[in-house]
Amino acid sequence: MGGGVNPKAFIHIKSVDEFDTALKQIHHLDTHDEAYLAVLQEPSFLDSNQEEIFDKKLEDFLLHIFNQPIEKAYRRGFGQWRCNLERRYKKFQKARKLANLFANTFKPPIQKFKKWCIKTSLSLQDFTPRQKK
Repeated sequence: MGGGVNPKAFIHIKSVDEFDTALKQIHHLDTHDEAYLAVLQEPSFLDSNQEEIFDKKLEDFLLHIFNQPIEKAYRRGFGQWRCNLERRYKKFQKARKLANLFANTFKPPIQKFKKWCIKTSLSLQDFTPRQKK
């Protein structure tokens, strides 16, 4: 099952040593129509049911992916660059959450203080420490 590609159906260059042989074969096929037609008439695959075999393998592959739990199916590379970006993003999100918490904690008292200053006609500069002379 699954014999693969028919080597008689194409010219296969396996290594540099066989390159000259491949060139001679190409020249032979180019000059001899019968040999060229014989190569074209060869089946592309060794198995007559190669299409069914391929479809079955593809179906098994996809079912294997989609029929497993997401924890097992989850595959993401652990390349250094991606890990660094993700670590930086998580660090930024943590700092942002902390900054929002800080801002939301002190925002109401500061707003009340500003309103009080406006009511009493004071400026915030009146509350800044002055340098000693």
